[in-house]
Amino acid sequence: MEILILLLILGTIVFLVIRYTKSRWQKPVETPAEHKEGRSKESLPPRFGHGIQGVARSVEKKDVTDGEEGSDEFLAFRLEIVDKEGNVQELIPVETRAKEIVGSIKEGDTLVVLGKRNRQGLLKPKGIYNASGQINALLEI
Repeated sequence: MEILILLLILGTIVFLVIRYTKSRWQKPVETPAEHKEGRSKESLPPRFGHGIQGVARSVEKKDVTDGEEGSDEFLAFRLEIVDKEGNVQELIPVETRAKEIVGSIKEGDTLVVLGKRNRQGLLKPKGIYNASGQINALLEI
């Protein structure tokens, strides 16, 4: 009976160690912006501290007519996430549509995107902060 209890305790300890180790090995899919490229949390607008930072690729902005309701602006790009060595980790598709999108994004801009992904992996932004050199603008959606 004592051996059975010892085996049960030992099995529980092994299970917990393996579970803890696995959780430490898994890298987060969406890294908060302050960890990328040494950017501090203080240098970003407060609400963008937990956004996803990356580089804009394949930027497309156009007007879309909606019949009698007028036109909307459509913005789509891919957010390229790179590691410290410069290797591409992930390309996240980003799309939004609004009556007016204020601000600009061009190919190669460093962005911080605040939003949620849908089941297909498409990121629907609630806000985009352009952190590239001279622009430093908040995109209003």
